[in-house]
Amino acid sequence: MITQTERSEVTVTLPLPSSKLHPNGRCHWAVKAKLTKSHRLLARTEASFQTGGYEPMWQSVTVEYRAYFKVRRTRDQEGIISVNKAYMDGICDAKLIANDSGVTFLPVTIAIDRSNPRLEIIVRHQA
Repeated sequence: MITQTERSEVTVTLPLPSSKLHPNGRCHWAVKAKLTKSHRLLARTEASFQTGGYEPMWQSVTVEYRAYFKVRRTRDQEGIISVNKAYMDGICDAKLIANDSGVTFLPVTIAIDRSNPRLEIIVRHQA
């Protein structure tokens, strides 16, 4: 069991979200609902695993996204934040943060990793 003073940062590593979750994505509402539910559950599970069962319920946090893609092309930073709404809701469900109203988003880091595309969500507690 960890205490809040021992840990003020948690990194949750997840697969890149489906493009169908993008606000401009076009798909049937039922498909989007199913994807949203599965992404939210995945984030909740991974965040719970990373905290070791400890539920800090931080009120004020900064969130940094590090997105690693297979190919190099121009990416929309605001789009990356918005497509990850289900992931953030899952992190809230894991009780890592109280709710997403106390979140300050840092600039998105975009990089290339052809062998392991992923999204790292770094959540830092603000005292």
